[in-house]
Amino acid sequence: MSKKITKIDNFGGNNKSEGYTNMVDYGGLLTACADYTTGSQEALAALRDCVVYSVHGSDHPNASGLAIYYPLEVQTQAELKTFESVCLSPYYLSYVDKRTQGFVSAGEDYEYDDDTWFPGGFWSWLTDYDEDEDGDYEYEEDDDDYWSYLGESGDTGQSPYITFYEEPQVDDDGIYYFILDDEGYENTADVIAYVYTLTEDGEGYIEIGETYDLEADWDEGYFADAFDGYWLSLPDGQNLATYIVDTTDDYIIYSSPILLNDEETNLRIRQTYDGAITVEGAWDGIGNNGISSRNIVKIGTGDTIIPVYYSYDWDDEEDVYYGEEYDVEGKLRVDYSLLLEGEYLYSFCIDDIYGDYYMTDPVAFYVDADGEVMFGY
Repeated sequence: MSKKITKIDNFGGNNKSEGYTNMVDYGGLLTACADYTTGSQEALAALRDCVVYSVHGSDHPNASGLAIYYPLEVQTQAELKTFESVCLSPYYLSYVDKRTQGFVSAGEDYEYDDDTWFPGGFWSWLTDYDEDEDGDYEYEEDDDDYWSYLGESGDTGQSPYITFYEEPQVDDDGIYYFILDDEGYENTADVIAYVYTLTEDGEGYIEIGETYDLEADWDEGYFADAFDGYWLSLPDGQNLATYIVDTTDDYIIYSSPILLNDEETNLRIRQTYDGAITVEGAWDGIGNNGISSRNIVKIGTGDTIIPVYYSYDWDDEEDVYYGEEYDVEGKLRVDYSLLLEGEYLYSFCIDDIYGDYYMTDPVAFYVDADGEVMFGY
């Protein structure tokens, strides 16, 4: 179920560049779980009766009209405690709890008690309401925060749930690949790749983003590089740092952090598989209040753009790197251009079903003047 839920329609970015709302389409969630439970069709019928009016744009053509919280990226104890206080189903809350405990346990065996949330157990929104002197009911928070087990847990980048039949390596033909073992396969939700360029002083590397340019054989658990050396770029040749927002059978939507007229925002780009590229505009992402911005800002003559990148030193200390200012003339165009000749790095990022990921060691590749990509050169 977790594997399928990570693939359904979600709202508000939910990526490194724009932040996380952790809101997914409820109809998509019911459909994702249909093979593992009974009553899904009745639930979908009830959802259709519930939604009396909805509007959706081209980015969400199959949206059902109702969204639900799902921890694509668990962020704080407070987030989970808030969800506990409004969740209407002990069964769903138990599922969220079980997934979060899997995230925290870091691969160690743990025993989960389903009765924790079910009637007769700790179902706090039913049991912790007390009538005050005016006859009203108020919620009294527990002194002991159930979700404190989350502690300081966060993404490790080395998920212990991802295990291999053949470790990531470059073969004699210069192909960077890995093969998951049975356990690793069951625990894998998605595989993408990251591409980096080296800093001018050689003291670190700059992340230019995520890509699905890889060969994926899900039947065999085999994954290999399939990078063609091309990247989304401004007309002046600067590569944009791109992060995947959504994929469909027809297109990929990317987000790219930028400064637009010296203000932090994100460039939204749609690339179809036949090569068409559309700049949808600038979107501010998730605000400090956790709410998605509702405005897409169009970009044109007179605007200035500075690409923004995450950069790292060799001890993996993160910083921010800024590109050069680009003055927009007319309608902003983004090209799919060959990377400049030089050395780059490529890593696989393997998402596990609990919300953590495994980042493989970066492997160097070289792009020559003719566009040939050589790994392990």
